[in-house]
Amino acid sequence: MNRSFRSALLVPVLLASIIPQLHAGPKGCPRITVVVIIDQLAYEYLPKLKCYLRHGLRFFLDRSVEFKNAYYPHGMPSTSTGHTALNTGTYADTHGIIGNRWYDITGKVVRSDQDDSDDAGVFSPDGGTYKYGKSGRNILVDGISDQFVLKSTPCKQKRAYSVSLKSRASVATANKLGKAIWFDEHSGNFTSSKAYFDELPCWLKNFNKRKNLAGLSQIPWPLAYPCKEKPYCFYEIDNYKYSSLKKPLAGTTITLNHKGKDPFALFEITPYANQVVFNLAHAVVQDHACNHKCDDLLLWVCLSSLDKLGHLFGPDSKEVIDMIYHLDKQLMCFMDSIKKLIHNRDILWVVTSDHGVCPIPEIMKDQGIPGAGRVRSDLLIDEMNGMAKEQFEVEGLIAKAKTPALFLNYEKLNGLKIEQQNQVINNFTSYLMQQPGIKAVWTYDQLVNLNVLPTDHAYFFKRQLYPGRSGQIIIQTQPYVQLTDHDTGTSHCTPYEYDTHVPLMFYQRNVFEERVIEQKVWTLQLANTLAYLLGTNKPTASTMDILPGIILTDCIPSCG
Repeated sequence: MNRSFRSALLVPVLLASIIPQLHAGPKGCPRITVVVIIDQLAYEYLPKLKCYLRHGLRFFLDRSVEFKNAYYPHGMPSTSTGHTALNTGTYADTHGIIGNRWYDITGKVVRSDQDDSDDAGVFSPDGGTYKYGKSGRNILVDGISDQFVLKSTPCKQKRAYSVSLKSRASVATANKLGKAIWFDEHSGNFTSSKAYFDELPCWLKNFNKRKNLAGLSQIPWPLAYPCKEKPYCFYEIDNYKYSSLKKPLAGTTITLNHKGKDPFALFEITPYANQVVFNLAHAVVQDHACNHKCDDLLLWVCLSSLDKLGHLFGPDSKEVIDMIYHLDKQLMCFMDSIKKLIHNRDILWVVTSDHGVCPIPEIMKDQGIPGAGRVRSDLLIDEMNGMAKEQFEVEGLIAKAKTPALFLNYEKLNGLKIEQQNQVINNFTSYLMQQPGIKAVWTYDQLVNLNVLPTDHAYFFKRQLYPGRSGQIIIQTQPYVQLTDHDTGTSHCTPYEYDTHVPLMFYQRNVFEERVIEQKVWTLQLANTLAYLLGTNKPTASTMDILPGIILTDCIPSCG
């Protein structure tokens, strides 16, 4: 270990107060497990930036058990599906969360964390609740958070928390029995719902008062390194031609518009937003150390800012690369702060992501990939609805598009005769297959009944279907082609390497250290692996194996 890296590990972190450390548990069994999920952190960032990572991410690359070939078996990766998969250890055709949102048979949007019941109202700043609610109600199976809490005894409670900017990320990982906390984009506070708390805990109210994000008017974004140095020596790093925002944010001071429609939108795409979530996670552990020090804790830290930023600027941008450099530093500081509260040997750390990201298609085309580009879903819908109107005199037959699916208007479809329904669907699929950039098209029924190998991309699409939630026409694009209604920016809705290959690293002092596992694994294996390490039951619906290389005679935990 070089001297500068050793020094970084020893940098003290100032704490608000001195907290006694938790009692040590049985050898190898963690008293606290911290799962850090960095939204949209594609695996390819790590080898690309490794020589400039000097802190937390570098610590994991050098010191952890690293699974270099961890993948999501998803045809259409998304935040909600990825986080739910990590927690439940199963596919969307079982847990039900096919995406961030979908449409019901009336064409009404349903969000993955939506719960309109009276007992799931989201807390508002005035002490009441908003007119909408959120919970894990749409998740149809239990997860590792639920099983962890169920393992509680009168003598030892097991608590699960999840913190995030995105409600869908924290809800997907907390599920039913954990405690989900997320950022309220209306007020600038962190909040939750009645599904998780009778009222917001005092420590969270105090955290909101201390941070006072509602009073934030400007956010400095200093570069992590001097702007002319090698950490920023990459092609396309200053190319804003195809980004959704045309001017740099990194290295500037950002002014917030609190009178706008989304007053905290710019805050959420800055390194400072990640720091605030880390601070919130620290507050969870601090409360645990003060008030529940004999209990065990499973904490999910879901960092959303990289995803929000990446959609706008793309993975090659200075903004995204610099945010990762800041995350590198912030992760190390967060780890140091937690070690002030809890014995280092009693902490199990996991770092992973929920999906990767596609390069901006136009940049790939400029670099020599001729097939790269966009398929405009809104234009497709207009053309196909025109076909249906001309042939069958029915308007608006395709109601909505949610990449990669098209949702039909059930009422209008059922108004046609069966042979007309079949004909119009066949016409739609034939038309789509003629479009440049489209590789495959299936109807829902075709894909459900498709006999295909588990290694085939079609299998991943098939396992991400759920009746009543999925669209009736599913589209697979070619590599570097996006089905979208946006002219700029990028996304992550394909089964290809850049969207599905993510980091997966474990570290626990004297237990999981300094090993690299090259074998291909699935991120869905995380839940059952955590169940083994934490001495809890596996999530009920998961059939996944434990990750290879975890069960070793010298690191088997003895959890009570």
